[in-house]
Amino acid sequence: MFLRKAMLSAFAFMLVPFTASCGTSNSQSDEKPDEKPVIAQDVDYGASDYMKISPASNALGFELVKQVDPDDQGNIFLSPASIFMALSLAYNGADGTTQSDMAAVMNIGEISLEEFNKANASLLAAIHRSSEDIVLNVANAMWINNKHQFQNTFAEQTGDYFNAETEAIDINDPDSADEINRWVQQATNDHIKQIVEPPLDPSTVALLVNAIYFNGKWMHEFDPKDTKTETFHFPDGSEKDHEFMLLQEELSYFEHEDFQAVTLPYGVGEVSMNIILPKAHINLDAFIAKISGDAWNKWQDQFKSREGTLKLPKFKVDYETSLVEPLQKLGMTAAFQPEKAEFPHMIEDHASLFISDVMHKTYINVNEEGTEAAGVTSVEITETSATVGQPFEMMVNKPFLITITDNDTGANLFIGAIKNPKETN
Repeated sequence: MFLRKAMLSAFAFMLVPFTASCGTSNSQSDEKPDEKPVIAQDVDYGASDYMKISPASNALGFELVKQVDPDDQGNIFLSPASIFMALSLAYNGADGTTQSDMAAVMNIGEISLEEFNKANASLLAAIHRSSEDIVLNVANAMWINNKHQFQNTFAEQTGDYFNAETEAIDINDPDSADEINRWVQQATNDHIKQIVEPPLDPSTVALLVNAIYFNGKWMHEFDPKDTKTETFHFPDGSEKDHEFMLLQEELSYFEHEDFQAVTLPYGVGEVSMNIILPKAHINLDAFIAKISGDAWNKWQDQFKSREGTLKLPKFKVDYETSLVEPLQKLGMTAAFQPEKAEFPHMIEDHASLFISDVMHKTYINVNEEGTEAAGVTSVEITETSATVGQPFEMMVNKPFLITITDNDTGANLFIGAIKNPKETN
């Protein structure tokens, strides 16, 4: 099977399967004694609760890959697991239309918040791996402007179920952005160096960040001696010379009328890369437009073990994008609108909050030995009443209305319509 063209690399990371043993108790019982549990032992969740959200996370990924823009090379690379978990942190503070919009876009239906959080805890525990052949770590962290404070319930839920670290920062200190970026570098093995740019926006109330890091060795390694220069074909008919790896092996394979698909396992098979190659009659963009989470679930049962030959290009991608517009196109609109967003369960004071940005960055490197990949998602929470963007200009040079208000009670002590202001002495 000679891969004449390649899929956009989005799928390589987004389809890392979520697997765990079945059961109803805390799934950290298998942790090594000297290894810190991903989720604390006293947190209640079922080992298989992740099944309530892992299909939803995959479905979100398939929808987002249709909406985001490719990089300058035409590639897209997303981590749906990272995006889903970062949005899950924000979801814990949401209510009303904001919450229902997020639930719809995240494909979680009417699951209760408690069930949702338990499912996230289960997912975190299930995908955590540390062995000679596979390292897979997921980390969550939240930074809050030191002028504010997270509500106790929000801090407890995100701490317990997401193992989220919380840190108060001086939003006006240039070193605060460096602190966040150092955490990102450490969490991604130095492959993603920055998720926020200094200086931080003074209107920022909190940053909710997820990072995921994967390093896996192929179960069947490609022999570097077999790597040869071959021709890679582009949709417009142009082509280029590129290094292709060669593998002749019995692999899990599926052939559909629209595509070929093969699974390359890592380690002893607990994680795998799925490669989908559209056939000649359908280009990749058209194929992506047709794919869905339901279709993907249906195809999983169609893979069968089969001898074959695979030629796969070596590749590396660094990708970044804001997810605000893609998420809005999918229906998550209220969360980004200062006048409509509802996040009353996040911070102690009564400030109105909205999501001002969802930034996503990823990295992947595929070679003869295996794959190294990382992803980071940052959800920026901003105060509605604060200055957003560039400083405003307001020239009060025509009739205007004023009130003098007692802020503790909300009572207007005075109200006036000033049509002809008189000079003061």
